[in-house]
Amino acid sequence: MTPPAAPDLARHAPRPERWRLPSWRAALVGAAALVGGCAGEPSRDTPTEPAAVTEAPIARADTLLPGLAVRYWPVMIRNLRELAAWQGRTPAIVGPAIDGLDHVMGDGAVLTSGIKDGVAAEITGFIHLPAAGRYAFAAVSNDGVRVEIAGAVVVDDPDVHADRRSPPRAIVVRAAGWYPLRVLYFERRNTATLQLYWQPPDATAPAIVPAGALRRPRESG
Repeated sequence: MTPPAAPDLARHAPRPERWRLPSWRAALVGAAALVGGCAGEPSRDTPTEPAAVTEAPIARADTLLPGLAVRYWPVMIRNLRELAAWQGRTPAIVGPAIDGLDHVMGDGAVLTSGIKDGVAAEITGFIHLPAAGRYAFAAVSNDGVRVEIAGAVVVDDPDVHADRRSPPRAIVVRAAGWYPLRVLYFERRNTATLQLYWQPPDATAPAIVPAGALRRPRESG
């Protein structure tokens, strides 16, 4: 279907704003844009009220390394709610650091796990928010994903599904800096995708979060 046209999130209009979405075909050939939803799904385009992040930035750039830390569990689940039980009884496999959050893996190995099917991941590190203000986030994933920034959930699309875009969510931060980031993700069968998009305060359209804005503590290796 053809995605609905929508104004950008950067304007502070009193009515709900919506993501400017290109077509799914464009996303498949590598356009840096969100996957379009179908007409009749307007709720997936409208961000919730922004959550206020009261926590101050807690990391400095000179204490961080490029990439994100990751741990894996070889499990066959259908929803991220099931992962907690596996985490309690199955040792994690520490994987090589992940370079950014822009991964269209197809039927290949999931991230740096070396596993093609039946794997869950916990990805941790920091995200650099370059200015105070409102940030909107969404993810394109296959299968489930949840993203937290400084404890605020900005993406929650936790079940089995083909490639799709999550409903956008917004946060408001009081200061620029490096904020804690946590991503839970799983792939059950067949193809895999994990991409994180943002729209910073002065941006006119959403874009992939750049790899340079994602880092991990030095002690994570």
